[in-house]
Amino acid sequence: MSQKEKQSELQVVQLVSSLIAGVLLAFGVSVVVLFVTAHLAAGGKIGTGAVGNAEVVASGLGCFCGSCYLALSYRKRILPLGLATGVLYYLTWTFIGVLGYTDVSLLDGMRSLIAAVAGGGAAGFLCAGVLPKRK
Repeated sequence: MSQKEKQSELQVVQLVSSLIAGVLLAFGVSVVVLFVTAHLAAGGKIGTGAVGNAEVVASGLGCFCGSCYLALSYRKRILPLGLATGVLYYLTWTFIGVLGYTDVSLLDGMRSLIAAVAGGGAAGFLCAGVLPKRK
């Protein structure tokens, strides 16, 4: 195995591990946002209208944070990876829903998909200016 092949394998491993870490961070942030919203709703501090939009806000904010981490850790192809983080996040939540419920459709959470992809893309777009320029 040549040095170039080892380098490319190392880059693939780094990409996959950064993508998984970004999606896990997105899950963590979205779960925290949903718990805070549930706590505020149970205390009567926010209404039911805000609770209905909490899923969309949690998806967007979670994917934004996860994609920021991914962009700052991998530092290559930031916008496509941000979008991939949003799509992978949505597909994983949909898979979890299919495991738990029998009547889940892929199109049921279209607002969450749009928020997740927009959050991931926004992070990829905004973090592009943070990276140093190549010489």
